[in-house]
Amino acid sequence: LSRGILYRILSNPIYKGCVRHGKKVYPGQHDAIIDDDTFEKVQAHLNDQASNRRSESNVTQPHLLTGILYDDIGDRLSPTHAATRGKRYRYYISHRLMQGLVQAGRQEKDGWRIPAQQIETIARKQVSQLLNSQIRLMDLCNLHKADTETVQQLAASGHELTERLKTANKEEQRQLLQSILSRITLQPDAIIMEVNTKGLAEALGIPSIDANTSAPDPAVITLPIRLRRRGVETKLVLNADPQTTSSPDPGLIRLIAQAHYFLEQLTNGAARSITDLAAITGTNPTEISRILPFAFLAPDITRTILEGRHPVELTARHLSRIEHLPITWKDQRSALGIG
Repeated sequence: LSRGILYRILSNPIYKGCVRHGKKVYPGQHDAIIDDDTFEKVQAHLNDQASNRRSESNVTQPHLLTGILYDDIGDRLSPTHAATRGKRYRYYISHRLMQGLVQAGRQEKDGWRIPAQQIETIARKQVSQLLNSQIRLMDLCNLHKADTETVQQLAASGHELTERLKTANKEEQRQLLQSILSRITLQPDAIIMEVNTKGLAEALGIPSIDANTSAPDPAVITLPIRLRRRGVETKLVLNADPQTTSSPDPGLIRLIAQAHYFLEQLTNGAARSITDLAAITGTNPTEISRILPFAFLAPDITRTILEGRHPVELTARHLSRIEHLPITWKDQRSALGIG
């Protein structure tokens, strides 16, 4: 048992018949196995043994990802710190290393030790980009049939949460990140972030996903990385920006081309109505009505898609499921995460 675990056991009020919720302690419905006097003496002893802080800057900052960060073999990474020349550095370290399970002679690759600030910065950035991607939020929260007001509220809530990630204190940042991310897994070539769709919806202040609707696609953010080691420390180096693609998407291009074809048929006199166009092309009228608005995308959005510089989450499937494409080009850029 580590010192941290022993401290949690000795300071846990459950053994004196109480339960803790947040910062408050309430009487429990179970029998105590330690009397109050003994418990309070232990707490006093723990307080006496606690190190005195010489300044506010020396107070331990909360680790934002405690409990949701794992390595490539499923071992949880535990928070720790090191002090060098009076300066405190925070780390996450594979639990087996922290417990001394790595025997002499084993290689460093058998465990992870990474700077806390680096992985926390990556997590905050990815969550912020998610919150600012209207199309991704609509997909994860099953809001493809939402009205304009709901979509606008979704965008506003996303921006508000992004600001909270920048300005809130560390504890509030930790709570927000862990309500949206359910697990982060470090692999030798990638960081895998799993999004809690229910927690995301609650953070955005929108109704939870209805049980009668189809479940959204698995919410996973994959970040390609390279590893650099210095002694026992591992540094994560992100590869090309995972938020943008590097090649055109044939499905997206086909969808936009189909929209322009439908528009041309309606404007050059080949078809007088969507019903006529449906009969000519053998396409369902509803499908034509759904695809046709994509012929009116902003020119720069169409160019971005043709050149393959669009957000990676903007696929033909995601685009085709948008039922209320904004009319103005500015709103289109915001909704699709382009520009």
